Amino acid sequence: MILSLFIREKEFHISDGNDDEIYTVEERCGLADMIPRALQDYIADINFELIDTLLYSNGPDSFTSMRIMTAMVKGIAIVKPEIKFIGMSNFLTYMYKASESAVSGILAIPTMRGDYFVCKYNNYILSGIKICDNLYSDVLISNNRIYDNVNLAAIQCNCHKINITQINDKYINSDREVKYDINTEY
Repeated sequence: MILSLFIREKEFHISDGNDDEIYTVEERCGLADMIPRALQDYIADINFELIDTLLYSNGPDSFTSMRIMTAMVKGIAIVKPEIKFIGMSNFLTYMYKASESAVSGILAIPTMRGDYFVCKYNNYILSGIKICDNLYSDVLISNNRIYDNVNLAAIQCNCHKINITQINDKYINSDREVKYDINTEY
């Protein structure tokens, strides 16, 4: 069984391919307190022993979100070291969802500093991660709504099942370390 974990803004998304949940907090800082309880409640409803693969969002995102994800991944690794851990770039997940309406485009993930991680995609292939500070934020905000009420952990599971993860292998991390740095291309 695959368990997928994803953090987006003030939300924690979790999916096992059958059952999906989105947990929300009022303030982003509340994620650190809420996620362990949400994960514990979710795992109580499934057979934890059946989990053989853990997919997790591996950024780019806020530093705090990545620290929370690192703590979860390392905690699960202590309890169940035989699990295969796969960190997937948030760009892969967002691209998979955005590709439902456009074969190519530009993805932008806001940082907490007011700039954006930006990446192009075309035919399910990602290229050129950059950091930009002068984007049309009104357009990005309206486009960001396509991810509302969508369990991105479930989307992440679907990405893993098809070959876009092999095509974009440099956006996959197959160890238990969440990478804080992002290699940008200029």
